[in-house]
Amino acid sequence: MNLISTRKPTGKDIVDLLLLCAPKDCLDELEITKENHRDAAIDFDSLGTFHFAEMFALSLFYASKSAVNKKKSYPLIQSLQISPDALFLLAEVIRSEEFDEVRALYKEIQNNINAKGGLKKAKNSPVASAKKFVNSCWDDWIKQPSMFKSKAEFARCMIDKFPEILTSQKVIEDWCRQWGKKAKLQP
Repeated sequence: MNLISTRKPTGKDIVDLLLLCAPKDCLDELEITKENHRDAAIDFDSLGTFHFAEMFALSLFYASKSAVNKKKSYPLIQSLQISPDALFLLAEVIRSEEFDEVRALYKEIQNNINAKGGLKKAKNSPVASAKKFVNSCWDDWIKQPSMFKSKAEFARCMIDKFPEILTSQKVIEDWCRQWGKKAKLQP
């Protein structure tokens, strides 16, 4: 029973599995929503190897317990070349029907990450710092729309300011869309 992936999982893989299979209160605790899934994936990618592995294990654990989303999670698990049968057999071995057990496992993993400062490091990562700066620039742009002609131009300017950290124009444009939606929701 080989659960080791031949393609290295990414933060996006973790977020996709969690969105498919994790209970809502776990997603709330991790601050993962369908709207911010790209940002969450970037945050997971910035975790250290050990913490990333723990979060990947947590996502696989939820996938192994989710009979409802088995058809949706199966292709993703297959793309990681992890035997889905082995993974769902793991759920039978665990035989944990009580959410309290899952919550306890999550808390244990979360405490391990917090004890080593993993989430704090992720929030203070160069990407997170750059994103905060981009957000403040976006706020300025909203107040003075003549600064940039489009989101694309704004994104290119931000990439020029952080060429080693920010590499994706699309990601920055998605941040702008997300911030715009959030601004519309606020009174």
